[in-house]
Amino acid sequence: VSHDVDFLAANLHPDVAQRYGEDTCTAYLESVPAETSIQVRSIDGPVPWDWTTNDGFVATYQNTWSVEIERLAGSQTLVQVMHISEVDYRIVWFTDCGEPVSS
Repeated sequence: VSHDVDFLAANLHPDVAQRYGEDTCTAYLESVPAETSIQVRSIDGPVPWDWTTNDGFVATYQNTWSVEIERLAGSQTLVQVMHISEVDYRIVWFTDCGEPVSS
């Protein structure tokens, strides 16, 4: 699973890692159960999108895609929307890693 965490962390949007800190994001990603299957149900975009975190932080990103996925984690099937964007010719994603770094 470690290589999956490394891949996910390396492909976070740079603002996610900056907001939460790389160690916090890595710890969060290590705590998430590994999926046994992920299927893309739909993709919409690119459009402007507001990244809103659990603590009320909001930032708008242009040219963001909404990707509806169905994921199987253990025996539980979950449907969720994730958001991806392009930064320096790479596809990166957004998440809320937990407690933001103090400013």
